[in-house]
Amino acid sequence: LDCGAAPGGWTKFLMEEMNCQTVYSIDPGELAPIVQNMEGVQHYKMTVEEAIPQLAAAVAGNTDDANTSAAAKRNTIDLWASDMCLHNISEQIDWLLKAKDARILSAGAMFMLTLKCNIGHSASAYDNQVANEVARLKGIATGIETLHLFSNRSGERTVIGFLVD
Repeated sequence: LDCGAAPGGWTKFLMEEMNCQTVYSIDPGELAPIVQNMEGVQHYKMTVEEAIPQLAAAVAGNTDDANTSAAAKRNTIDLWASDMCLHNISEQIDWLLKAKDARILSAGAMFMLTLKCNIGHSASAYDNQVANEVARLKGIATGIETLHLFSNRSGERTVIGFLVD
């Protein structure tokens, strides 16, 4: 699952490099045509708030939604990638936890969250904000790492890990 998917960079990576059979791309914006037309891409052109209940119904097999593949109707999601632009840094983890509570994520699901810091102007201010958010994952995730990827802006950090049940 790719939250904040438009224009589709993570979706394309997940399909081509990670060999995912299906990627649920959630974003009210448009995906690039080359991504939208990839076999296995399911674009939910809506917010994550709107998509979680639909995905929950889909993985429980309780939907006739044309957006939902047969695989989604009987499986949970193994990977949550999110680089949504949110007003509050805490919302990235909030949405991950809401998806977990909605039971759309598999036990041991991997997550990749881009935390976008908007308070302060120094690397240490950003790192402190991220550390506070990562602390919220204690006891519910393992293998947590905080990275400053080449593609991250100066105020962005990527947090990866695995949910525990």
